[in-house]
Amino acid sequence: MKRYGLPLFVILIGSFILSLIQRYFPVGGTMVYFLKAMLLFIFGVYLSTYSRKSSGWVKKFFVAGVFILVLLFDLGLIRVALLSRILSFVGVNSIIYAMLYIYFGYIFF
Repeated sequence: MKRYGLPLFVILIGSFILSLIQRYFPVGGTMVYFLKAMLLFIFGVYLSTYSRKSSGWVKKFFVAGVFILVLLFDLGLIRVALLSRILSFVGVNSIIYAMLYIYFGYIFF
């Protein structure tokens, strides 16, 4: 149940909570996008099937920092001209960012 049930539970409950927040609370688009990124990160954490959790705080700090930088870059709050040109040349879109958020959650533990 833990291996397959928890990620499915995160998907169902998280999407339900996000739809309730969007419907009943007047929050901006940036806040909803941040909550979606956090949901994807949590989904990635529950996909990790390691029986022994890592206790290294340096790795967790680095992953959390890169997660925040990618989120700020995706929201357009941080602009790096060279990186923007490279990503537009490669054709990065929102699905790539979603997969990165899941990956960051997966490698967090």
